[in-house]
Amino acid sequence: MSDPVPVPGRKFTYADYRTWPEDERWELIDGEAMAMTPGPGTLHQEILRRLFRQVDAFFGNGPCEVFLDPYEFRLARPGQSEDEITDVVKPYLAVVCDPSRYDAKGASAPPISSSRSCRRRRPRATRSPSAPSTSGTGSGNTGWSTPRNA
Repeated sequence: MSDPVPVPGRKFTYADYRTWPEDERWELIDGEAMAMTPGPGTLHQEILRRLFRQVDAFFGNGPCEVFLDPYEFRLARPGQSEDEITDVVKPYLAVVCDPSRYDAKGASAPPISSSRSCRRRRPRATRSPSAPSTSGTGSGNTGWSTPRNA
């Protein structure tokens, strides 16, 4: 397995995504590979844990299931086969109310916002080729950057 290498004019698909290293975090937004930051910090985890408890308690024993990151959502457009999907996201917290939507790999759902609006909300993350890939939340150069600090 190897990291995605952009090819001008070609979009990545879920078929490509499945060949990438499992120990690295990636999302696909409109066929573009987005490197995600390594593990979030302690405060983030505390907030997420509290949110999960609240949301899970709200839905109780109903038909909805609450999932935590890492949980993949394959956002298929009408007529797309699973291999052709160009949007795969990993929300920190997700609620799925239709059991037919989730499987062993994650969940499938139609996109509810355009790729363009997702791109505006999330800064593109890239890894510097010269920086080592590290995990954890320690200080120092992690090899990850966004346009603001690149």
